[in-house]
Amino acid sequence: MKPFKIPVITLILGVLGLAGLSRYWARNAQESAGVVHSAQQALRAGRAYRARLRALQALSQRYADSARSWQRVAEARGGLVRQLDTALSRATTQRESLTVALGQRDTLRSQAALCCQIAHQWELAFRADSLRADQAEHRVTDLESHLANTLSIADCHIGGIGWLPRCPSRTASFLLGASGASLALILTHH
Repeated sequence: MKPFKIPVITLILGVLGLAGLSRYWARNAQESAGVVHSAQQALRAGRAYRARLRALQALSQRYADSARSWQRVAEARGGLVRQLDTALSRATTQRESLTVALGQRDTLRSQAALCCQIAHQWELAFRADSLRADQAEHRVTDLESHLANTLSIADCHIGGIGWLPRCPSRTASFLLGASGASLALILTHH
């Protein structure tokens, strides 16, 4: 039996083809590693995001509670204003009327300041809620970006052509490369 000889050009083309495939797979492996690393960092950053969102939620709740307590005080002072209105309508002399009117003026001024304080507390609560919502939207956008990158790697096809088989795993790439190299060595020694 004659030894089987492979033409040199076929061997060179085979080696170049394997080298090209190995470069392609190596580049995909680097991209995969980068995406996996950034996705892991995004997951680790999740605790910090959640802690920040909880702090903003607590801050918003504190401001809202403060606004509600000020609102109760304002409602109580509203009763005082009604009492002063009644006293003013029952006053019979100018002196009584002036005393009641001055008391009513002072009460209304404090009521206006109180309403400003309530509005300020609600504004702070709104800002904390808005910041929390903005950060949550940013987090969702960030995670969607990582998910899209991960899915593009998971949906990899050889040569980027959709009808070709999916990219093999690192293990499969190693086995294919090792098998090809072994076959080339066997064929060159015969």
